[in-house]
Amino acid sequence: DVVGRRLVVCAGRVTRVVSLKSGKVLARLEGHGGNVAAAAFRGGDAKDVVVSIGEDRRFIVYDLKAGAILYSSSIVSSSPFTSLAIEQEGKRCAIGSVDGMVRVFDLATPECRQVHQLSLPDLTGQAQQPWNPGGALRRGEEEE
Repeated sequence: DVVGRRLVVCAGRVTRVVSLKSGKVLARLEGHGGNVAAAAFRGGDAKDVVVSIGEDRRFIVYDLKAGAILYSSSIVSSSPFTSLAIEQEGKRCAIGSVDGMVRVFDLATPECRQVHQLSLPDLTGQAQQPWNPGGALRRGEEEE
């Protein structure tokens, strides 16, 4: 968390909140239909809120104080989620998926609506480049 007292640990389909001082599990968060890929504290005014993303292509927002799920998304993507970032104020999160899409959600609204979407392959120009099994060659370079 933002003050360094708790850690979020993802293992299988469960997310655990662990005390860094005692090592004890403070909360066990469930709800994903597949492995949990990442989780983070929301931060800002919502320091007791955790967001998790899963290979089930969903994200879940938990309220630790209430012991309840605040929001559970439907399936958002055709590809599993791989990464999660939450801005310092805790109002928005960015979720990346295997297909190179990054979706930004507004956590300050009850419905956690999607506010932006980026395609990393389009942004980096890699969508137009042919697959290169060597990985190190660039256009115009020849293999020796």
